[in-house]
Amino acid sequence: MRPSWNRPWKAALLLVACALASVITVTRHGGLLGLGGSRALLAQPRRERARDPNFDLARMSVLRAMLLEINNNYVDPGRVHPREMLLKGLDAIQRSVAQVLVRHEDNAPTLTVRVDTHEQTFDLAGVNAPWDLEARWREIFTFLQTHLRGTDVNLQDVEYIAANGMLRTLDPHSVVLTPEQFHEMQIQTGGHFGGLGIVISIRDGLLTVMNPMPETPPRARACTATTAS
Repeated sequence: MRPSWNRPWKAALLLVACALASVITVTRHGGLLGLGGSRALLAQPRRERARDPNFDLARMSVLRAMLLEINNNYVDPGRVHPREMLLKGLDAIQRSVAQVLVRHEDNAPTLTVRVDTHEQTFDLAGVNAPWDLEARWREIFTFLQTHLRGTDVNLQDVEYIAANGMLRTLDPHSVVLTPEQFHEMQIQTGGHFGGLGIVISIRDGLLTVMNPMPETPPRARACTATTAS
């Protein structure tokens, strides 16, 4: 005897319910993804960096670590052009900080950095390797810090701006994340994913749950038992 029409509908509806239960188990740190959970995640307040009035830009803790990584591990050393990196880093700063202006002629051995009414000239001739960049940036950062401290400019941001300006000369993928950006990336990409973990097949023309896989969540076993009945 062929099975009645209500049996396939019962199996189909049960499988849909199980699938929906599986989707709801996809969670992220701080929020539920699915059924409005992503909205709750996006509604969380953005973490802001507290400004440190004593931050020492000339220490270059982020920039030195980045230069060391480039020097030791960058995949294509042929792309590393220290002079161009310095110019692009300074260009990024002047685009982001209104008080800063950089003047440089093509192939000129020097450049001039201006902060409001103060300016200083820096040598480019000796910038031929990543470690040369560290010495030149220390001079430039000391000058910027002297004339930007006490303004509305966050000196911590200036270092990240310079670092990412330099990285754009290497490739479009390398980037230095601020602690706040790294935290948000962890929220967006972290979490765990769950599934039904069941083996299905066609039996008597019907989609049938055959058995649960090892370490299957309890609700999948319940779905299996109900469908089998």
